[in-house]
Amino acid sequence: MDANSSMEPSSRDSLPVVIIGGGFAGITLAQHLEKQLDKAIEIIVISRDNHLVFTPMLPEVAARTISPLHVIVAGRQMTKRTRWIAASTTGIDLERRLVHFELSYGGVASLPFGDLVLACGMDVNLSEIPGMAAHALPLKSIQDAFTLGNALIGKFEQASIEPDPDMQAKLLTSVVIGGGFSGVEVAGHLYDLAKSIRRHYKFAEGVEPRMIVLQRGERILPELQHEMLSEFALQKLRLDGVGQDRLGEPFGVYTIVDHLHLLPRSDPEAGSVLEHLATYNINIAGQGIAWDRSDPGVLWGIVRATTHVVASRLK
Repeated sequence: MDANSSMEPSSRDSLPVVIIGGGFAGITLAQHLEKQLDKAIEIIVISRDNHLVFTPMLPEVAARTISPLHVIVAGRQMTKRTRWIAASTTGIDLERRLVHFELSYGGVASLPFGDLVLACGMDVNLSEIPGMAAHALPLKSIQDAFTLGNALIGKFEQASIEPDPDMQAKLLTSVVIGGGFSGVEVAGHLYDLAKSIRRHYKFAEGVEPRMIVLQRGERILPELQHEMLSEFALQKLRLDGVGQDRLGEPFGVYTIVDHLHLLPRSDPEAGSVLEHLATYNINIAGQGIAWDRSDPGVLWGIVRATTHVVASRLK
C-alpha cells in the first residue's frame, strides 16, 4: 500500500488505469497495457479529442498536398478494450484518487483511478519570446495546419494589391525558426505551396517567394548526427530555393524525438526518473495542474519530451 494512499491494495487494484492524453504516448501505452494487464482491470483514456493526429504529416496538410483525413484516426480504432472519454482534465485529487474533467459537450464529472498516467503533452507557449505570440504560428493540430497554409495564401492576396515591389517581396518572405526535422519539413512544403500558387498571381511573375530557415548551430538536421547528410539536405533545400540563416544569439528551437520507455516501478532508475521530471514545469492539458511528484502511485508520461512511464500492476 502506498504511504500517501488510504486505499487497501485490493480496492486500488480493482480501480481502472486512467491515461490523460490520447496522443502517441497515451495510445501506445494503452496498447501495451491491454496486452499486459488482466482483462478485469479497465483502461480509460481521457483526451480532449477522440482521435489521434499524426503530427509528422501536418506540414503536408498545411501545404494542401494531402487531405487532413489522411492524418487522423479514431483512438478507438487503435485500441481494443480501452474506454475513451472526450474531455479536458481540470483537476487531480491524489488523496482521494479522483480525476476531474469537463466533458466536450458540456458538464463536469469525476472518475476514480487506481493508477494514473500523464501523457497529455505540452501546450505551445508563444509568450516566452517577445513578439512570437503576435507573429508566429504553431503547428500541432489540423486547425493549425489550415491556419498556417491560409496565412501563406493570405500574404499572396495582400501582396497582390500592394503597389510597392519591395513590400511585395517582404510579404512573400517567410521564416521558419528551427532547422530540425519539423522545421525543415515545414519550410520545404510551404515553399512548394508558394511556388504552386504563384502562377495564379500576375504580380508574382517578378517577385520570388522566399523561405528562410533560422537555425542555431553549425548545420540543419542535427538529429541525424552526420555532417554529410545535414550538408546534403541543406544543398537540396537551396536548390529548391529555401535559404538558411544562422542565429548567433543564444536562442534555438530543439526538436526532441518522441519515444515511449516502460520502466518497472521496482527499477532503481524510477527515483531518478521522478527527479528528472520534477525539473520540468509541466503544464497538464493547459490547466496548470499541480500534483505530488513523490507519490509512487502515479504513472508518468510526457509526449514531445523524453517520455518515461513508471509502470505498475503489469503481469
